[in-house]
Amino acid sequence: ALAHIDAITGLPNRTVIEQVLARAQGPAQTGEFRAAILFIGLDGLRRVNDTLGHEAGDELLRQAGLRILEQGLHCSQETMDSCLDATGGLCDRLPVDTMLAHFAGEEFVAILPGASDRVALAMLGERIAGALAEPFRLKSQDLRIGANVGIAMAPEDTRNTLDLLLFAAQAMRSAKRTGKLRCSFF
Repeated sequence: ALAHIDAITGLPNRTVIEQVLARAQGPAQTGEFRAAILFIGLDGLRRVNDTLGHEAGDELLRQAGLRILEQGLHCSQETMDSCLDATGGLCDRLPVDTMLAHFAGEEFVAILPGASDRVALAMLGERIAGALAEPFRLKSQDLRIGANVGIAMAPEDTRNTLDLLLFAAQAMRSAKRTGKLRCSFF
């Protein structure tokens, strides 16, 4: 069960995201998988780890995860669809509501089942990036970090759900490279 929960944030982890997307691609899946994937990358975690230590970096990840959920996605760890059962094992279904996971390092991934409105998704990406741009309180200091959000959509961008994650990551890196965008579509 602990294999599916991120030890730092308490959110589902990368394995859950990969299993959910593999299940959406699998032969048991009936109908077309329709969802948006948001790949959220923080800027500045390494600086926090180097200057204040890894405990502060872990606290930043916890606070960032909560901000993404509460201020960005308007839900909580209790109300989001984690695709995990009461024992922390993977459920045998796709998420029916918003799901957020700590993917790796300074990256989070959200799955939004049924989302397809590009304007609403762009506003959501900007809301998440804006929430993460507000100062974080760590070790009695106010610190600012940046964040970029990449968005890919199924089936518009691809019907291959495993590619969907790669496409969202590419869109996030594109937003980061331009330096002008905080949110970018694949």
